[in-house]
Amino acid sequence: MDYDIEVVELPPRPAAVVRRAVTRPEDVGGFVATALGEVMAAVRRQGVLPAGPPFTRYGATTNGHLDVEVGLPTSTPVRDTGRVAAAELPGGRAVRTRHVGPHTGVGAAHEAVSRWMAEHGLAARDLPWESYLDGPDAARPRTDVVVPCRAGA
Repeated sequence: MDYDIEVVELPPRPAAVVRRAVTRPEDVGGFVATALGEVMAAVRRQGVLPAGPPFTRYGATTNGHLDVEVGLPTSTPVRDTGRVAAAELPGGRAVRTRHVGPHTGVGAAHEAVSRWMAEHGLAARDLPWESYLDGPDAARPRTDVVVPCRAGA
């Protein structure tokens, strides 16, 4: 798949997240669904409005496990409650592309962004995230891949 890749300036955005739960790769889908349900319930209870699509951030892989953070951008910061915590999606310069199709293929979008950044002298300055623009039942779901970046590979 060919990806249109762009450099964008993003504002920092408050978010509600279930922070970096460590899970096995085969358990990610179930964890994302459960954690997103917790986040959405906490946001509703606090009367805070969603301010963008749900997202997942992936951190380091260690011993076959992924560090995963599931969240939702919010109109105002939330109060920590249970496993849900206040967070912020970083603002500033970022590289973004859109994957259209099953989530199992979104890794190709991450690879395309990594190659493009290397070719253009850019390096990641924070964890990347995926924003899910469509629900899980969409025939051709859209997923934005965003990587905060800085000059210097």
